[in-house]
Amino acid sequence: MVNHFVLSLESSSDRRIHIINEFKKIDALPHFFNAIDGRLLSEKEKKEICCNPALAPGEIGCAASHLEMYKKFLSSKEKAICIFEDDIIISPQVTQNILDDAFHFIEISETPSVLLLSPRRRMGAKVGFAGPIPIYKCFRGTCTHAYILNRQAAQAIITANTPIQFEADPWDIYEQAEILSLYALGENLFRQAPEKDVKSIIGSKYGRADYSKIHKKLRSQFLKEHDFTMKKQIKAWVFPHYYALCRRFLNK
Repeated sequence: MVNHFVLSLESSSDRRIHIINEFKKIDALPHFFNAIDGRLLSEKEKKEICCNPALAPGEIGCAASHLEMYKKFLSSKEKAICIFEDDIIISPQVTQNILDDAFHFIEISETPSVLLLSPRRRMGAKVGFAGPIPIYKCFRGTCTHAYILNRQAAQAIITANTPIQFEADPWDIYEQAEILSLYALGENLFRQAPEKDVKSIIGSKYGRADYSKIHKKLRSQFLKEHDFTMKKQIKAWVFPHYYALCRRFLNK
């Protein structure tokens, strides 16, 4: 199994049993990383690590947990790491060969790079393969349930999100700000379990920062500071549609 962590609350025994059973599908054991439960942080603790009052406690804990994983990763000599959350369902298509290829794609990248192990809506050109599954450039994406990143990307995200101003998965603004290159797989190998089966520890989506004017202002300010011009905005909108048409009609 590739170098990996599974982010999980130490107290979530049911979720740990779930992910252990899922990993049996690929003949592997999960390496657990104890997550931070943002719901248990005091107001003082939240203010010490987070500068965005719009983030829900669960979002703060999730972002802090991923940042701590990156720091642990950077303290090692590994070039890349695969990160999973404990609510994933692994597709029968997944093989060690596919994971090795996906991991190697990021491991040899010389620039800050992240590969999401599922398709996203706005994908660009085909840039490689993980087994028979294509890897695409990605212009927008969310979710942190299954992804691979290299050392450069881990350091870039720590720098950009310390203190915490964004949730754990603002891949779109990191890509638009050009602090990392974002990629996605062409098939859904790892999906999140339905809410009815594995309850989210972050809480209802309607209570999250995405619906806050404060959060939107911070995102806009961040992109402005990183020179995300109108020309780049147009490119970010046009290119995914162009490549979607190419895939549909030209099989590219």
